[in-house]
Amino acid sequence: DVRQAMDDDELDRIAQQLGISKDEAAAAVAQILPDVVDQATPAGELPPDDELDEKFGRLHELGGSSAS
Repeated sequence: DVRQAMDDDELDRIAQQLGISKDEAAAAVAQILPDVVDQATPAGELPPDDELDEKFGRLHELGGSSAS
């Protein structure tokens, strides 16, 4: 279950942004997560740390979170 891997507050934030329930947000994240991992790991290998940070940073920005 994606809830074991994600912070509850993060799921709440996603749900509120999308106007859906937390259950629906968890299901949506679970559905897209394999594609996100596939795109972040070309050829099944992790890119260098700086490239990986950049990719996940862009993903975080798409989610609408501000950096702390």
